[in-house]
Amino acid sequence: MSIEDDLEPIDGEPETRRVTPGVVVSAIGHTALILWLLVGWGLTQDPLPFEVTEISVVSGEEYAAIVAATSPQPQDTTPVAPTTPDTPAVPETPTETTPPPEPEAPVTPPPPEPAPVPPVEEIPVPATPDPLPPPPQDVIDLPPEVVAPEPPAPPPSAAIPSVAVRPQPRPAPRVAPEAALPPPPETEVAPVVQQEVAPDAPAEEVVEEAQEATAPEEATTEIVTEAETPSGAVETAVRPPARPSRPTPPAAAPETPSSPATADSQNADADAIAAAVAAAAASNPGPPMTGAERDAFRLSVQGCWVVDPGSTAARVTVTVAFELGRDGRVVGNNVMMINNTGGEPAAVQTAFESARRAVLRCQADGFPLPADKYEQWRLVEMTFNPADMRIR
Repeated sequence: MSIEDDLEPIDGEPETRRVTPGVVVSAIGHTALILWLLVGWGLTQDPLPFEVTEISVVSGEEYAAIVAATSPQPQDTTPVAPTTPDTPAVPETPTETTPPPEPEAPVTPPPPEPAPVPPVEEIPVPATPDPLPPPPQDVIDLPPEVVAPEPPAPPPSAAIPSVAVRPQPRPAPRVAPEAALPPPPETEVAPVVQQEVAPDAPAEEVVEEAQEATAPEEATTEIVTEAETPSGAVETAVRPPARPSRPTPPAAAPETPSSPATADSQNADADAIAAAVAAAAASNPGPPMTGAERDAFRLSVQGCWVVDPGSTAARVTVTVAFELGRDGRVVGNNVMMINNTGGEPAAVQTAFESARRAVLRCQADGFPLPADKYEQWRLVEMTFNPADMRIR
């Protein structure tokens, strides 16, 4: 700040401002710049020269003529024979010429004499040719027929499945300590058995009335329910023995088998089969399962059986069979379908899968079945019917 700025103006005098040199320099510079831009001193310059080449359009014939005129002509390189000076002609003198000797004519040898022709022997032709012998027939040696040995007889315990042979009591209207057969027709029912007695014909004084035969009413020792009605099906079966391995053919077989040996083998097989049948008939599979045990087994499987009522599989009935071990579990988880009724193949397969899952899902730690009756429930045949599931 200058000293003049610190001075206060005198009262009554107008305030005046002094122009500083910076303002003057700035005004002059801006004015000069504006004038220079308006006038354009030093901004104009001559344009750069452009090189222009003139061309003309020529036709193909003119271009060929121009090229031919400018290209050098090829020189003729054919050799020219040198010229020799002419020589004076020399007169020709006749010379004696000896004729050449005539060639000798070739001597032709005489033709050879023809060879004598051998006489042709006439072969008499037979009137009828002899018949040709028949061709020898090829004899083929056929190998001897290999007779397979008879398979070994099955063990007695596995020949015929055991069948529940325990007789079921016949339903009767009365229960008594001893079973009684049904009375014959036209017989009066009475508590005491009486034989029929005919009246004594010779006795004239005493006239006895004919006594009719009586018999007690049919009775049984226990109450037979509908659940215990025998089904007549095989309760247990034995797994068939494994198929024997194929026997090796013998080295040589006799041409004609002896009939006594065949008869002996047939008799031995018949004896083995008879022994197996007798052993199977004598075997006791144990006490049969009661109706309550069957119902408990059926209900345990039915609890895991899921059927969709709206599907086509709900109208399919399938029968499955499986084998149980002594622990009450399915052996090898192998459940087979042995019969089916109703529905398409896809619906039958769906129903079988549902039944198989029910059996395998409910076995858990084993079905609660009596161990002493294992032979009765070892092989199970179960029918899955959406209306009423049955077990056999």
